[in-house]
Amino acid sequence: MASLDGFRPTCSLECHLCRGRNMEGLEDELTCPVCLELYTCPLLLPCHHNLCRRCAEAFLETLPDEPAGAQTACSSEPAPPSPEGTPIGFPCPTCRKEVRLGDRGVDGLSRNLLLQNIVDRFKQIHAPSNLKRAVACLVCDATPPRDAVKSCTTCKLSYCDECLKLLHPPRGGLAKHKLVAPFDELQALVVCPEHKDKPVELYCMQDSTPVCSLCKLVSKHKDHDVTSLDEAFESRRVDLQKIVDEVSEKTELETKKIEVLEAKKAAMENHAAQLRLQIETECDELIDIIRQRKHAMLGRVDTVAQADTARMKTFIDSCQDAVKATKSSLALAKEALKESDPACFLQSEQAVRRQVEQSKDTLVQDEEYTRIPTDRLCLNMGPIKTLLRGLDLPSPPVICPDQCTTAMPVHEARVSWEAEDNAGVKFDVICSRVDNNTQAVSVRDVWTKSSELRGLQERTSYEVAILAKCDGGVARSNNFLFKTSDQPSNSGRGGRGGRGRGVVRKGTRMADMCKTRHPSCPRELYYDYPE
Repeated sequence: MASLDGFRPTCSLECHLCRGRNMEGLEDELTCPVCLELYTCPLLLPCHHNLCRRCAEAFLETLPDEPAGAQTACSSEPAPPSPEGTPIGFPCPTCRKEVRLGDRGVDGLSRNLLLQNIVDRFKQIHAPSNLKRAVACLVCDATPPRDAVKSCTTCKLSYCDECLKLLHPPRGGLAKHKLVAPFDELQALVVCPEHKDKPVELYCMQDSTPVCSLCKLVSKHKDHDVTSLDEAFESRRVDLQKIVDEVSEKTELETKKIEVLEAKKAAMENHAAQLRLQIETECDELIDIIRQRKHAMLGRVDTVAQADTARMKTFIDSCQDAVKATKSSLALAKEALKESDPACFLQSEQAVRRQVEQSKDTLVQDEEYTRIPTDRLCLNMGPIKTLLRGLDLPSPPVICPDQCTTAMPVHEARVSWEAEDNAGVKFDVICSRVDNNTQAVSVRDVWTKSSELRGLQERTSYEVAILAKCDGGVARSNNFLFKTSDQPSNSGRGGRGGRGRGVVRKGTRMADMCKTRHPSCPRELYYDYPE
């Protein structure tokens, strides 16, 4: 399909398709705030809001907290004049400003004919049958009347082709009448709000309102500059068209901006969902690894314990056998000591001695068992627990524009940021040129919350981002846009005192050198979410 950019329809407002496009989204503007129906006989209030005539009369007849009667007050029937003795005013239902009425009551309020015409066109377009109905001739003697071919906005009549030629010739005094495509409801006559039965004929330039000829002679408008309705109509219509075109262009840009923001929001939500899934998967894998290592460590404990206890059992059995043999030899020796006959004692004394000495030698063994530790294996899960307790994603750093400075002619800048005080978090500072999107300066593994950028070019736009890193992941700050100057600052570089070597103690704030890119950014800053 061919592009319609810059195309402007040349057809009249009576074109059904054009009216349908122009009427989109108008229903809220055409709805009465009281009865919540389309306006019927709308009145223009001094605060520039509108109200159905019957709703206004219902406001005067009911208490402020009982507006329900107004919900059925509006109808398509012509409204009768306001009764005498009506209250002096009522609050506007939209802005709550007091609407003061004069002696004429509701009749003193101007009828908003423009709004009524728009409502009528809206009703015609959104009728159950959107087919255009034929308009009957209003002066035709035929039965039924023939279809009208033109309507005169001056005569307030619709004519068929024969009646138009006969009763409305395009010459003489009728030549200046305006003929338009036929339509059912001819435009109502706009009367002067001050002189009830006088139609408006002029336009007051000072008060920006239509007035009658009598107003120019005797009322407050007599000293005001006035012009004809046609001239004011063309001028003000052109002005309104310019405003409409300007606002439409801005609305289109804002609509595209909304689409970009919606796409970015969807990308953020998609990234968050993927990150949640990744966290669940990685943590489940960590849990599986911990369970596997648990079984492995328990198996290692069982294996070492079984080997050590079996070895100790061998030592125990050997010692028990030696003690048993020694006790037997000692019992024999004690019985031999009880022998009182010298010959008998001496006969077996050497054999008993030899047996006791042999049992004594079995008790003197290598004390290898003393070198076997009872706690061969020990568990130390402290570092791992500390690591697991610190398993987290770092919070995104927030750049502090008021604490960021640049200094000339050394072409340096200091960037400061805020972040949560989490142990093990370090930062990377990434600075890129905006014109060619190349990385100009990078500072890695910064443990403080500020850093110097060196080697910058004068009068060059840069974009800075801070990356917070820990064992659990990486978090990125919003992008910070600034532009260096070609004017040297009033201060030099600091020494080793203060916050460190090469500190810019005073200089030009980056916040004062940034170009406004978004109305909500404070101090003329521009932030952009990372892709």
